[in-house]
Amino acid sequence: MGRDGDEPNRVERHDGDHERMRWRSLVVVALVVVALVVLAGCNGALGGDGESTATVTPAAVPTDRPTATAHPALAPGLTRRGIEDPDALLAAHADALEDRSFTTRSNTTVEFANGSVATRGTSATYAGPSGEAVRLVLDRNGTDEPSHIEAWQRDGELLVNRTYTNGTTSYDRIAVGSQQRVGTYGAGSLEYLLDSTSLAGTSVAERAHNGTPVYVVRGRTESQLMDGTTFRLVVGPNGLIQRYRVMRATFADNESATATTVVTYDDVGTTPSPERPAWVDTARNRTTTVPGAVTTTAPRPTDSTATEAATAAESTTNP
Repeated sequence: MGRDGDEPNRVERHDGDHERMRWRSLVVVALVVVALVVLAGCNGALGGDGESTATVTPAAVPTDRPTATAHPALAPGLTRRGIEDPDALLAAHADALEDRSFTTRSNTTVEFANGSVATRGTSATYAGPSGEAVRLVLDRNGTDEPSHIEAWQRDGELLVNRTYTNGTTSYDRIAVGSQQRVGTYGAGSLEYLLDSTSLAGTSVAERAHNGTPVYVVRGRTESQLMDGTTFRLVVGPNGLIQRYRVMRATFADNESATATTVVTYDDVGTTPSPERPAWVDTARNRTTTVPGAVTTTAPRPTDSTATEAATAAESTTNP
């Protein structure tokens, strides 16, 4: 990150990056509104953390500040010193998925110090080819509400269906534009992990997978939102973050706990277009959209249509 005195070897940005960043941020805000931002990360994508690897340590910083020497990029934004341009890495990750279908899967566990589990959650995002729909399905147990969330994105619109344990349902409708698909950044968590203002240090190790190099990046963050968070990424040469894990301190039932989330990107280029869930028309009928904003319907426990929509959503968990 260039914090030891050297100027980082920044990757030149393309003219469209600012517009891309604007839409990317809008999607993240939308996901925060509907409580879909999960603090995620990667487990041993190519084996467990105990595997022997040659971790590359940052080069020593000369005291007399000679002319800076460029560090060759292993992947966009990534050199042997670690993540030197997080924006370039995020952009490359998005570019690798931009015109292709993909599936993301995540598992989150909130665990107390004694090993007991407070909450478990799973989610899957099915993104069809570019220009087609994206569907997200999230389930969690424990005391968290809502217990089931679905999202449907198409034509610049994001619809969200939340189902609670008592059977009631509420909806969100958000205008997010069409330049960024939900799921590209793992429900928003990569945006926060790779914020250049909060990264506190990263290291990188190279491995081979089926004859192709991949780069295992470990790091931590220091920010108000994600202070003390540690993460591990597996990055391909083209910048695609294939898998990642995040661990952070949190609270559950007023007790200290640790949240661990693992996210994988699978079936890139082979994921079929998801089927449209039955609740979409109900969500549209009950909500209105202002560009960049969201309107929400409150749970309606006495409304039979809401109960039917919840039942339909639960019956279409797998597209």
